[in-house]
Amino acid sequence: MGVVYLVEGRTSQEPFVLKTFQRGNESAGMVERFRKEAEAWVKMGKHANLVRCFWVKELRNQLFVAAEYVFPDTAGKNTLALRLAADSRPTLQQQVTWTAQFCFGMRHALLSGVKAHRDIKPDNLMVDGTGTLKVTDFGLAKLLDPETPFTDELRREISGLGLTQRGSACGTPPFMAPEQFFDAQTVDCRADIYSFGVVLYLMISGGVLPISPAQTLLQSMSLQEAWATAHVKQPITKIDAPLMAVCARCLEKDARRRYQSYDEILDDVGRVCRNHRIDPPREDHQEDAKMDSAFTRAMALNDAGNPGNALAELRSMAKAWPEIAKIHTEIGRALLALGRLPEALDATEHSVRIDGSRSAAWNNLGVTLARMNRMDEARAAFGKAIVVDPENTGAMLGLAQLLLDKGAISEAKQMADVALFWRPEKTNVLKIAGLCTLKAGDPKSAERIFAKLVSIDGSDARDWFNLAMCYEANRKPEEHIKALNQVLRITPNDPEALNFLIQGYASVSLIDEALRVCEQLRQVSGWEVVGACKAAQMLAAKGEPRTGYLLLKKQLVGNENNASLWLTMAVVLSDLPQYRTNARTAAENAMECHRRNPRQLTRGSVAALQQLLDSL
Repeated sequence: MGVVYLVEGRTSQEPFVLKTFQRGNESAGMVERFRKEAEAWVKMGKHANLVRCFWVKELRNQLFVAAEYVFPDTAGKNTLALRLAADSRPTLQQQVTWTAQFCFGMRHALLSGVKAHRDIKPDNLMVDGTGTLKVTDFGLAKLLDPETPFTDELRREISGLGLTQRGSACGTPPFMAPEQFFDAQTVDCRADIYSFGVVLYLMISGGVLPISPAQTLLQSMSLQEAWATAHVKQPITKIDAPLMAVCARCLEKDARRRYQSYDEILDDVGRVCRNHRIDPPREDHQEDAKMDSAFTRAMALNDAGNPGNALAELRSMAKAWPEIAKIHTEIGRALLALGRLPEALDATEHSVRIDGSRSAAWNNLGVTLARMNRMDEARAAFGKAIVVDPENTGAMLGLAQLLLDKGAISEAKQMADVALFWRPEKTNVLKIAGLCTLKAGDPKSAERIFAKLVSIDGSDARDWFNLAMCYEANRKPEEHIKALNQVLRITPNDPEALNFLIQGYASVSLIDEALRVCEQLRQVSGWEVVGACKAAQMLAAKGEPRTGYLLLKKQLVGNENNASLWLTMAVVLSDLPQYRTNARTAAENAMECHRRNPRQLTRGSVAALQQLLDSL
């Protein structure tokens, strides 16, 4: 029936949505109803749990509604339908959060004069990138066939519920209350409560509808009548879930036995929260245009790397709106960027005290505590963020990094794998997942992850370096060399990449290329000795050991106590009979330098040195 456009206005700072009818499908009565209901939606104004409607007007003889665009999360999901398709059984924390947010939004709509929505379903419950639920499409439900006759038996059933057929139906049959099939125009909020009961049942059952017409009904009557019969007569199956009692009362067939208000639902949800020791969701205070505009400016300053100015704006806002949790979260973020960790901690802890149901604040708390080296508390905060939002990959990655730093590689990889499951296209997820997989000793899987990462964004030299390490472990010398050259295109004098590239060229007998890179490494401050040692080894491999010896002799000036230089000289000279005495002297000098400073040589190098001494 409808057409939806994502558009950009000439004077608007953000994109918005335009909704209209398919040409040729609208009747005069439908268009007028569309206008009337959309105008009521506009009058509701701004609420955190409602998609805002800006205006309704005719453009070129066609009626359009302009509404807020709800930005999707990083996986492209921005409706409850898409969220449930990805995770059919959300956590209890998520269930109570979305239930409460639905009630907050619908209570505001009711107080604004909107008697009923009439088309509550997962597709009309938006979920933004922060996990906040927002109800949309007020009064825009498609009219069903008003001519559908109902059987005498069904009429008797609905009569027992205090219902009579007086008008047409509207809505989406699987989610419609019994009374909605018989006279949609006179229903009230209790019909929306029933519809949400169907949505809640989907959440607690793992995606199963509470009502579904039997096949015999679908074969013997119209689709609308089959669904009406099911909703009026079919009992629901009880599920062992904390919110089942709330769901069952929402789904009472007689509207008089259902919840009569959204406050009643919120009271019962609060009891469930207390019984299960989880934070009850709090309603966002109404944010007027001034606060909204100021917050947008502050976020822009923070995002642009100007946390000092952002902090000044946010401090003023906190005085005017002290109970808005997200202001304190953003204050914490600005202070974190400024390195003022104790203050950042205070602000973020204050945010979670105001509203502990927001995953972003818990994640920021974890980051702050980790920077303060309070690792156990950071781990708990990241864990809380994941409980609140099981798809918070930022918290998963924070936790994975803590575990990685602690040496718990297996646990870190498990956490990174979960993040990778949820966000397989997110670059920071791929970075940590690839690193954990490589450290866990699975270079083949790590290679696939890093290859995907650089195909999405090849601008980070470290990603190419890690991919090169995978290629080396997987014995792919040509790919190893190409990846290291990519590192050097981004950071031309990266000493680690140069060092590994020398070995890469040597492994495929490209000694002249290796020597060229050796010379480049010798120009890097602090790496002159390493470059000289590598060059001497390459010259020896090329059949020019004496040239290598002279290079090392020259490098010894000022570096007489460098064990690596003496060891390399001993190795280079060991194959030259005329320099056997020089080789032994170099080896003895290397061992003496090592005795003075044992950190100069690895255990393997010391063993090789001793073996060389024994042979000379």
